[in-house]
Amino acid sequence: MSKSHGSKPSKQDVQPTIDTPRLFKVLSQTVYISQVDLRGRSFAGFTEITVVAMRPGLREIVLNVGPDVQLPRDIDDGVPRLTVNDVDADYVRRDPFADLEGGAERDLKSFARKFFDAASTVDSEVAHGNGELVVRVPDACWGQADATKPLKIGVDFQVARPAQGVHFVCPTGRDGELEAGAHMFTYRSGIVSSTRHWLPCVDVCGELCLWRIEITCDVAFTAITSGELVETEYTPDMRHKTYQYQMGVPTSAVNIGFAVGQFDISVLPEMCEVSSFALPGLGSLVKHSAANLDRVFEFFEELLSCRFPFGSYKQVFVDQATDEVTAYAGLTIFSLSVLYHKKVVDLVPHSRTLLAHAVAQQFFGCFVNPSQWLDVWLMRSLSRYCTGLFIQRYFGNNEYLYHMQRVLSSVHEYESAWGPVFLRPLRSEDRAREALHFDPRNSETCSPTYADVLAKKGHFTIRMLEKRLGKEPLFQVLHKILTVSMQFSQQRFLPASWQQMTVSTDSFFRTVSNVTGQELPTFLEQWIYGGGHAHFQVKFSFNRKRNMVELEIKQEPSLNSGRQKYVGPLTVVVQELDGSFTHIVQIDDVLSRHDLQCHSKGRRQKKKKIPLCTGEELEIDLTNMDADSPVLWLRVDPDLLLVRKIDLHQPVNQWEYQLKYEKDVLAQMHSLETLPRFPSPQTRHTILDVIDNDNIFYRVRCQASFSLTEIANKMAETWMGPPAMINIFKKLYGSKSCPHIPRPNNFAITSSSLQLYFLMQAVPQAMARLRNANGSCLADVHKFLLGLIKYNDNSQNRYSDDYYRAALYTALGTTVTQPQQLGETALPDALTPEMIATLDELTLALNMDTLRPSFGRVVGISALKGIYQMQRKGHLPLDPDVFWKFAQPGLYGKMRMAALDLLVDLVHSCRHSVVAAVLERLLTVVQSDPDPGVRYHLAKQLSVRPPFSGRSSADVGPNNPASTRELVARIWKIIAGSRTDSRVRGYLIDAYRAMYGRGTPTVMTMGALDFAKSRFSSALGRPSDSSGRASWDNLGDDSSISAGAVDSGDGRRSSANDLHLMDDILE
Repeated sequence: MSKSHGSKPSKQDVQPTIDTPRLFKVLSQTVYISQVDLRGRSFAGFTEITVVAMRPGLREIVLNVGPDVQLPRDIDDGVPRLTVNDVDADYVRRDPFADLEGGAERDLKSFARKFFDAASTVDSEVAHGNGELVVRVPDACWGQADATKPLKIGVDFQVARPAQGVHFVCPTGRDGELEAGAHMFTYRSGIVSSTRHWLPCVDVCGELCLWRIEITCDVAFTAITSGELVETEYTPDMRHKTYQYQMGVPTSAVNIGFAVGQFDISVLPEMCEVSSFALPGLGSLVKHSAANLDRVFEFFEELLSCRFPFGSYKQVFVDQATDEVTAYAGLTIFSLSVLYHKKVVDLVPHSRTLLAHAVAQQFFGCFVNPSQWLDVWLMRSLSRYCTGLFIQRYFGNNEYLYHMQRVLSSVHEYESAWGPVFLRPLRSEDRAREALHFDPRNSETCSPTYADVLAKKGHFTIRMLEKRLGKEPLFQVLHKILTVSMQFSQQRFLPASWQQMTVSTDSFFRTVSNVTGQELPTFLEQWIYGGGHAHFQVKFSFNRKRNMVELEIKQEPSLNSGRQKYVGPLTVVVQELDGSFTHIVQIDDVLSRHDLQCHSKGRRQKKKKIPLCTGEELEIDLTNMDADSPVLWLRVDPDLLLVRKIDLHQPVNQWEYQLKYEKDVLAQMHSLETLPRFPSPQTRHTILDVIDNDNIFYRVRCQASFSLTEIANKMAETWMGPPAMINIFKKLYGSKSCPHIPRPNNFAITSSSLQLYFLMQAVPQAMARLRNANGSCLADVHKFLLGLIKYNDNSQNRYSDDYYRAALYTALGTTVTQPQQLGETALPDALTPEMIATLDELTLALNMDTLRPSFGRVVGISALKGIYQMQRKGHLPLDPDVFWKFAQPGLYGKMRMAALDLLVDLVHSCRHSVVAAVLERLLTVVQSDPDPGVRYHLAKQLSVRPPFSGRSSADVGPNNPASTRELVARIWKIIAGSRTDSRVRGYLIDAYRAMYGRGTPTVMTMGALDFAKSRFSSALGRPSDSSGRASWDNLGDDSSISAGAVDSGDGRRSSANDLHLMDDILE
């Protein structure tokens, strides 16, 4: 192998005496990787792990190792060994999930318990530590073990065609040779870590040690890994090069990753310690995307009063990444989708936020480590919280509040659908899993979607803690944690002190108490150890005689719906004629009533200057308000101090006042969500004023356009005049001489110009949703959208209009509605002139996007979605093969995922006979697609939009053509397979739960006769498969999909080639 067993890692002089669940402590680990074969998707390795027994009597050393790692007994080449202190040792390898598939019930309730028990057998965090690899200490080493002296475990291993943890991207030419840009990298197939899938180690968060990593690869390749680059040297034949890295800061195996490939390096001019690695030809995108990275470091170091914890920082941009950001110690692996061109303004906020989030994770997650899986939420929440403050600083407070509202909405939506989310469930209690179909106490058994929502809820909870403690005291706590970690990270020869670099939920809140002097027992019980969100139904009325607002707040707690019973203070803000007044009411029960004293009298004049909570005074027209009531509007928990959902009932005029005059973005958004329930000319006029107001936040104006559409559709029979959206667009963007023709594009990087740009994308999409009384799209709207596409002129604009054009094609696809008279078959010859024009534009856009790709293929994706809508609505024959052509391996990743999304939606919403075959093929992609990012994306989409849902209707599942016993067996085999990818298993368990519930599926318990009847009834009325399935794409030159649109060449083309082509086009 690459290194002998006699090599010595750094010597440890002091033996640890710390509390650990294992019988030993890891002091250091040295890793040697060689024989990197990208074409064969394999590499060889040797690792030496130095451990010390925590007490005498150590006879077994338990490590983690994945099924893709070949140990000495599995290796044929050379004389591989597994040794302890250079003495050959016996070992036992365990497969914890080998027996999961047993049992014919196929119910998740019993599977969850069995799965958790199996995962616990290899969980290194449980008492004494478990793992897949048990190394027996040789008799000759017993004396050293009993004397608690260091033991060195040496393991030769190989990794060949791994299914998890490591991904190889190897584009090859037609001659079979590797093209430029071949590379490999590590990723996380598990929620927390996948290091065990390519390296024997102790793969848990709280086991910190020192690391030395050497990677020998072809001289044309570059190796990047965690740690500082100490030395590079050539092999004697000058064909290979060895990169030696040293990690001087103790960290866990969770935070170790690497990448090897043909990369171009660029160094940040202002910070030579920061390096970026990109595939050949993408250097210009990297330099532009990372140009402001020095500001990110400056922001976090100033915010946390702490320097960057690692000596260097490396960011690698790779193709086919599973996540947009994967953070390791001193290293972040990004997806290529994070890069953006200098002419594309749409991606700037998202990309910069991701770059900032990666740096935030270096502080919390990579440097300060969680003690165990149950504390991972804390590190992820702190990094998200700091990233949120970055958004607030650089994108404004309105954007930050909008972001937090989205976080809150995603939390209570998930909890309402699936059950409560517990930030820190206790290992011994069953409450955390009573309403769930999985066990969240183990990272292997936890749902990936649940883990994502867990981090979001934790982020929101940390913000709640900030509001309760104050921003300065909270950052004193964070500074204390970082200072302690920084101090003990320098104690390289004191392993006992490294435990101070890990933080548990309990230790964090002890630090909060010690630094701030505040005890938070209620907060901990309700939001940390308790699950769910508060759901308030609020009503109020004004009592004129008492001059009081009589407030009623009702709760309906339900564990299954994720609603908890909240007890505590609640903030209510009443905007009156004489100002804004804040009241704190105490919630003691599920129904509480409160009297709020008003400070104003009823209005005596039609207009009056009203002082707002911001301190400014506005003249408000009071004509529409109740003359006896001084209340303009009322808000509950305006500062987002609780994880809650609020259903507030107040008169429509108060919602209108709140939308027009309340400056808070959250209040304006809340009004726009509610006002469509009250369609009237007055409401329509109010929302039109908001869209036309340049001083209102652009996201509010965009949302207002969609709210106006809802109102217009409800007033379709009484609406007078042309569609309002057309007049708005003509006013804002039409030419002066000919308003129906848009002005040439002239984007500028200014606040007002960008607001108009994003509104220009939203208005056509909102306009496309307008419907007449028959539910059809308005002819004027369809004609206007075709005109926008035809007359769009970007020739003199310095910035790309790709995303604007994509919005126009999305709008065009949205205009497609169900035909009024649908025959037995949908043939192109029967298309209306409007649909023929629509099909021409969509197919032309799809073909042109293949020949001249838009950035991210956004135009082609929008056009493909439009064609799907024409099939779904019955204008074209239902032909899944069209979308399978765009889902082939080798095509651009985003395009593939979009095509698969459409097929998932087809299975979800259609009862056609073709659905079963499509679903079978989708499951094949989930199992065997070469791109792990595609596998994860598709599995997640199946969980979000399952083929059918047993929750909405009891008979949907059994009568659905896709609901068969074969489907149950197919999904269950994947779920219970011992080699199934961890994340794929988690997503499919969610999908299985949505389709069949927690019990045994109905199709498995039905008798043969009942099952046949259900199959026969589902077939009745089924649309026949059209013989003209593919004939629609031959209408003419502009309406046929070109062969280039679906030609993937030899199927091995890298997406980086497409990105490089997009870059050239923009230049």
